[in-house]
Amino acid sequence: MAGAEQQQPGAREEWLATLDPGIAFYVDVLDAHGVETFESCQGGEGHAALEPMVRFFGQLGAGWHALSVALNHGLPVAELRRYWSVQDGEPVGPQWELTFGRVASEDASHPGWCGRLPRGRQTMMEPLA
Repeated sequence: MAGAEQQQPGAREEWLATLDPGIAFYVDVLDAHGVETFESCQGGEGHAALEPMVRFFGQLGAGWHALSVALNHGLPVAELRRYWSVQDGEPVGPQWELTFGRVASEDASHPGWCGRLPRGRQTMMEPLA
């Protein structure tokens, strides 16, 4: 899935609305900080994944960048994975995946936010100091 940074005004909200509601906020934070996501799922019964996850493209440093963004924004990261899928008997990849300990839920500080704001932050989308 292409990132929202190249879309028309209002398209970002439309794009995010197509994602599972329990993962959309995490994808939004990662995408806003340059992580090129291509697949996400809030996980659980009836979903493609067992746990909340976001998959993304990138070379060796991309996983560490995404992990840094997620942790600095207080997202409940459970695991950072580098994996190869097998298609038609051939390994494809590697790709990156972040899994999360819980889905995002509503909170008074930000719709879709799952926890508290990091110290000194008024919103989750302001740049890190």
